[in-house]
Amino acid sequence: MSWRVDENGTVETDEGDSFPGGRHALRLPECYRPVVGGVRHRTKFRAPPPPGEWVTALCGLLYQVGSRPAPEPIYDCHSCDDEAEGQAMAYQPETATANPYTDQLDTLIGELVRMRRSRGLTQRDVAAYFGCDAPTVCRLEKREREFTVRTLQGYACALRYRIVMVISPLG
Repeated sequence: MSWRVDENGTVETDEGDSFPGGRHALRLPECYRPVVGGVRHRTKFRAPPPPGEWVTALCGLLYQVGSRPAPEPIYDCHSCDDEAEGQAMAYQPETATANPYTDQLDTLIGELVRMRRSRGLTQRDVAAYFGCDAPTVCRLEKREREFTVRTLQGYACALRYRIVMVISPLG
């Protein structure tokens, strides 16, 4: 996997995913990020553990902490990032007021993104189905763009799924 950054700071992968402004859709929590074989992983630790301690990355990699500084990473572990993103999407601070409408939309869009990735499709693939560009799909996935039910249905169709809606009372 390779990354390119344009003059506007937009990061684009060779798989077609793009992240405007160089930022990912979610603000992932700061954590200890060991580099193993040129790949930077994520852990549940907030700070580096003592040298010699064994650490399990979010992707399942078992790694022994060394005493030397980590080398410069070549790229980030996407399995670790996907796991961290899933945890970040599932986390809801207790201080936040629950809004069933936006919570359900966030869940639905998060599920569509997860299905897109599991099918091996990129934002560029979905954009080609829609007849738009990859940054537009990125903004939809981040909910930075207004969308209609038809748009969500089209996104699901690009993944070979359909969205079924059910009306039920709240509470």
